[in-house]
Amino acid sequence: AIGRKWQCSTIQVDFNLPERFDMEYVDEENNRPRPIMIHRAIFGSVERFMGVLIESYAGLFPLWLAPTQARIVCVNDSVNEYAKECLDLFK
Repeated sequence: AIGRKWQCSTIQVDFNLPERFDMEYVDEENNRPRPIMIHRAIFGSVERFMGVLIESYAGLFPLWLAPTQARIVCVNDSVNEYAKECLDLFK
């Protein structure tokens, strides 16, 4: 909606987790070095991805994504019963 370009996916090099899990491997010289872990995240964090969606659609989500997909609004009291029947159909 605001024309901003987004980059959601990330690749991260992690030196911490291999140490925390005491990970090692046996190399061709029978040494036991600590590996370096590479993480990939296609959408980054869930919060970041939702922020991108909200800004991209300016809050006007498509029907399949909208938290409220339909509302029944009565224009006068004479259609209240019919509105209740419609509501029961959607539930």
